[in-house]
Amino acid sequence: MVRLCAVLLICLFSSLISVQAAPAPHPHWSVGFHEMSFLDPLDLKPMRAIAFYPSTGIEHSSKVEGYLIEATKVVVAVIHPGDNYKDHSRLGTLSNLYGRPLQISEAITATLGDPMLSPFVNAEQVGVIGYSAGGETALILSGATPDLDRLRRYCQERPDDYDACNTQGELIVDRDDLQPVADPRVHALLLMAPLSLKFGRHTLADVHVPVLLYSGDGDKLVAFDKNAAALARKLPTAPDFKLLAGAGHFVFMAPCTEEQQAAMPALCTDADGVDRKDIHRNMISEAGRFFSDALGKPNRAGLQTADQSLLQGPALQ
Repeated sequence: MVRLCAVLLICLFSSLISVQAAPAPHPHWSVGFHEMSFLDPLDLKPMRAIAFYPSTGIEHSSKVEGYLIEATKVVVAVIHPGDNYKDHSRLGTLSNLYGRPLQISEAITATLGDPMLSPFVNAEQVGVIGYSAGGETALILSGATPDLDRLRRYCQERPDDYDACNTQGELIVDRDDLQPVADPRVHALLLMAPLSLKFGRHTLADVHVPVLLYSGDGDKLVAFDKNAAALARKLPTAPDFKLLAGAGHFVFMAPCTEEQQAAMPALCTDADGVDRKDIHRNMISEAGRFFSDALGKPNRAGLQTADQSLLQGPALQ
């Protein structure tokens, strides 16, 4: 159950695209959602993403608590084929390592070309939010190159790390035609407890975008010392590193309801002294400032117009 729920979180929320939209200075706004479909670059079959955008209406709106959606951003959550809560078929494969960044690039293209969203997003104001394995994806998109020998050495040193070493440090070569491909449209990264042990100083040399990095020093799933702490030292430009004392890997999930706490205590229970709600309040504020500084202020008409075009245009798929 822990593995299943972690995969669900990673696939839905670890590879997020944040696209600046213009201010929507309305005193009462909610979060609208818009489903998109585009072709998986690995097999040309349809894959899905969900765009969340600032909304001033009640049509197609949803309440999203504790996540990084504010009144000037569109956030796109990508569902990765072969690496989601229903389908694990690409876990531990080269096609997953190199394919996930390609899928995010396709999602960026789809967002910029979407009839509803395209008038309100800007190709020069794209950031990526990466949690856990999504951090690895985000780093590749910004120019990093995985060093698979680092994974082999790590798994020899720490063979009990099942999450990183479930294939004993050897990725399944299901596609030998794939390589890491950066996307120059990505201009900022927000990383939370990133899986980054495959990157050394030389393989990070081409990462030149601003990075906001979060990690808890109590992370037992993605080893803090070999991942976030090492990444903070090795990036060419020092990230804005927020170390959360005592926090574990799942602190970056939204605070749980009482029902979720009872059903999934491993994902919902934090160490003594760790206040998940307070951490999320701070993250939302800090992330908003970070992306505004890194991507610049939006300069187009507010996204309330997106609601109007939605009501006048075709229904959501």
